[in-house]
Amino acid sequence: MAGVGLLAALLIVWTVNKQATVLTNTSTRTTDSAWKTTTTKQKMSHKVVTAFLDPTNSSSASHLIRSEFPTVQSCSRLTLDFGTAVVNSLYNNTTTTKIDPWLPWLHDFFLSADGTHVVFVGQNRRNCDTGKDRRDVMQFWEPQIALFQPLPVVRTDYRNGTASFRLFRESLDPLHQQTTLLRNQNDDDEIQSQEIVPETRFLCRFHWQDDDNGNQRMDASSSLSLSNYFFNYEYVTWRKKKRMFSETDRSEFWISQLIFYCPIPTKFQSSATARTKKQQLLVDVMPFRVPARSQVWLTPAMVGKDTFDQVRAVPDKLFDITHPLLFPNSNLPAISESGRWANLPVCPIVATTTQSAQTQNALSSVGKSKTPKPYRLVLCTWTSASYHRRGEDEEPPVQDNSLRLREWLIFHRLVGFDHVVIYDNTPGIDSPQDSPLYTLIQEFDDDPSFVVTHLPWPAVICNNHRPGHAHPGDRSSQYAAEASCRERFGPLTDWMAVIDTDEYLTPMKTVTTNMPPSNNNAQPITWKPIIDDMERREVAIIKFRSGRSYPRIHLMDPLENQGACGNPVTERFLKDLTPQPCLIPRRNETFLKVYNCDGVKRPRPERFQRAMKQLYRPDYVLSHFVHYATVTKFTADYYDPLHNPINYFGARSEKFDPTKEVFIDEIEEGTLIHARSVQPKETMFRNEICQLNYRRMNCFLGYECPDSLEWIDDLGRQKGAKTKKNMNMHHDDKGNFCSCWVNHHVEQVWIPRLEQALAQHLAKRGG
Repeated sequence: MAGVGLLAALLIVWTVNKQATVLTNTSTRTTDSAWKTTTTKQKMSHKVVTAFLDPTNSSSASHLIRSEFPTVQSCSRLTLDFGTAVVNSLYNNTTTTKIDPWLPWLHDFFLSADGTHVVFVGQNRRNCDTGKDRRDVMQFWEPQIALFQPLPVVRTDYRNGTASFRLFRESLDPLHQQTTLLRNQNDDDEIQSQEIVPETRFLCRFHWQDDDNGNQRMDASSSLSLSNYFFNYEYVTWRKKKRMFSETDRSEFWISQLIFYCPIPTKFQSSATARTKKQQLLVDVMPFRVPARSQVWLTPAMVGKDTFDQVRAVPDKLFDITHPLLFPNSNLPAISESGRWANLPVCPIVATTTQSAQTQNALSSVGKSKTPKPYRLVLCTWTSASYHRRGEDEEPPVQDNSLRLREWLIFHRLVGFDHVVIYDNTPGIDSPQDSPLYTLIQEFDDDPSFVVTHLPWPAVICNNHRPGHAHPGDRSSQYAAEASCRERFGPLTDWMAVIDTDEYLTPMKTVTTNMPPSNNNAQPITWKPIIDDMERREVAIIKFRSGRSYPRIHLMDPLENQGACGNPVTERFLKDLTPQPCLIPRRNETFLKVYNCDGVKRPRPERFQRAMKQLYRPDYVLSHFVHYATVTKFTADYYDPLHNPINYFGARSEKFDPTKEVFIDEIEEGTLIHARSVQPKETMFRNEICQLNYRRMNCFLGYECPDSLEWIDDLGRQKGAKTKKNMNMHHDDKGNFCSCWVNHHVEQVWIPRLEQALAQHLAKRGG
């Protein structure tokens, strides 16, 4: 909405609607025992996680509905219990989710590594259900966009120990008004101090579990703080020449993961890690309910005066916070009067695996000294014991992940990663120990140089549709897990990556040595020397083009139970083909060996960068979304006349700093092997589909091409806009169809080492 529409919406929100319909003050329950709705008049004997819902958006305590989550209590079980009881309840309970679209859809929150603030990770709930026929739903969830847009707020602390808050609207440049504010406060004897916070969105209140409800005033200034963003979402969107939202489309990638933090007031910081039942620190989070704006809010401090004047000259472009009709009442409601999250436990970064004393000591020193970070390379993954591929929810789930995970962990330990974080999305578990992935991870507890952290992560995804679906897919749980891992463990490492368990980050360098074990004196180099070299070059993002690898036909065997192959007829034309026994990877062979056959010969063409993966420095990458560093210091930094004197009005569309981001040399430095599972049913028509010039379907099996054969990207492409690319066009010098190229460095160097390490690992455990 823009112009008059925006003014009308703001006037409605900031006028208390006395005639608003109020939900009945009777207790209601849903079928989920973790969800309990009560009235605000009921009192708790013990503080529990609570959502205060404001169905009328009137900022009146009498209109609030309190929904309690008593199962969320233990820090050691926080991600499991909060995900099950809160995240999934808020998504699945259609009645409750329709009450208050202003509360952030939180997935995770935790104490920062240096103990000074609490980090919150949420998801944009509006992205769950998008499309041209979902306008009403998207309009209802529009306040979720507002949560990404900062507001300038004036904080006033009084001599009686309380505080109040109001929107700043005196000028277009809050940073230049602090002196005037200080001068005006001298005229009021009740005011202790005033401060302009130029960019915030949430009011945060800290208190102890053992404080009685009435023991501490909710407006006590010593317990309150205003939130901060790690970067300005709205400013980044403007820099990229995009819009914050549209009526029918999902938001941009960087407006998917909502990340902010609340500074911990001084009096709570020294004891913030206390975790006894009575001394547990809690935090409440209240959003300021100012509607989403379509115009951009910028200040001269962000973009420089020249750019600001240029933006201001464009009609209906700049959001004018000083407009007298926008905010007839700029005073913000008290926290007790507004919808909010309450009693969220402040927990440190918790691991369910044993970590070495050296690592624990390093964790405690983060941010407090110049000691090296605990880790050099951290790897994160969101995974499950079984899963559905996109668009295949009606099909049987893929069940090979437990087998894959052991091999995947051992491989990445070999290539130099020293900490792996598993976000376990296995459904239906009541404790971390119930997950088969947890049991497997315990096998790595005895290696102090290689830490595996297991975090139960039961949060559901919005939907598993493919991107081209009328209602595009949104794997909200995966996106939140990635953001959580970056925020939890990014401050603890120099480099990190987020990949799937069917992907292998593989170094390609070797060094000549006379040392055994091998009659080949070319020994592999792990990732650590490679990133040392990248740091010397001041590279902060290493990018890997991604292409699918295929299971080699000679390493596949018939499935013993052919009745378990699944339904092969997914396309009508398959009914005319003759099925053969379906295949699975040969037992006792590693997945890496079976799938070591690139469907596109390296180096891959430029178009394969669309699904890239990245190894990056978390101190440079401020937000990452599956394939892309969506926000970096380059795109987030404000105008600086000394160090960054750029006119952003003309150059703001630059997406990245080319000196900081490089595509890795796939032949000499490193590569990504994507061993995406081929299902048994996909192998049943191989005798007809895996033939030269077959055009109706891709062959998903690996028939090795000779090294001398070049990959020709446009081979078989016919003229004419309506004709599609021919498939299965590559062949050897004898005319035999082939579909992939073996990576010989992996075959000769990494696979033997992986097989040896895997055998030693299993032998040590009697396997």
